[in-house]
Amino acid sequence: SPGKPLAYELNGMSAYQNTLSPPPYQSADAETLERGAAIFEKANCATCHSGRYFTNHHVISSAADAARLSI
Repeated sequence: SPGKPLAYELNGMSAYQNTLSPPPYQSADAETLERGAAIFEKANCATCHSGRYFTNHHVISSAADAARLSI
């Protein structure tokens, strides 16, 4: 919205997205799921991606985000 700070817009969008549930996933096969789970475990993804929807609903700031937001 014109005249609104960028963070105001992003926080509003993030708050809305936090209320949404992901669509059900139609798995192709068990082997693919097992391979993905093994990678998820090995990379320690659950350190940040946990809970029912694998999110903590926190915005994580990084250099990539700073570069993206400066566009």
